[in-house]
Amino acid sequence: MDNDVSWPAPLLWDRGLVSRPKSLGVRVHGEAGEAEFVLYAGGWADVIVIQPHIDEPASEYVELDDVEEFGSVLDRVVGFLASTGRARGRSS
Repeated sequence: MDNDVSWPAPLLWDRGLVSRPKSLGVRVHGEAGEAEFVLYAGGWADVIVIQPHIDEPASEYVELDDVEEFGSVLDRVVGFLASTGRARGRSS
C-alpha cells in the first residue's frame, strides 16, 4: 500500500506504482504449507500460516522495534514450515 493515498488505499502488486510504502507483503509456499507476511511501516507485522489438513489458519501479530527483527520472524516461520515438511515426508 502507498502511505500517500487516501483511504481506502488500494493494494498494489507493482512496487513501481508506490511512492511511499505503507506495507510490504511476502508469500512463502512449499509442500508443508504457506505463510503470508505483511510488514507495516508503523512497526508491526501480520503473519498467517496455512497448512494442508488443518482447517483454521494460524495467525500472529508481531510488534517490531526495528526492521531487522522482521528477519527473525521470517526465519522462524519458514523454519517451522521446513521442519513440518521434513517430518511429514518421513512419516508417509
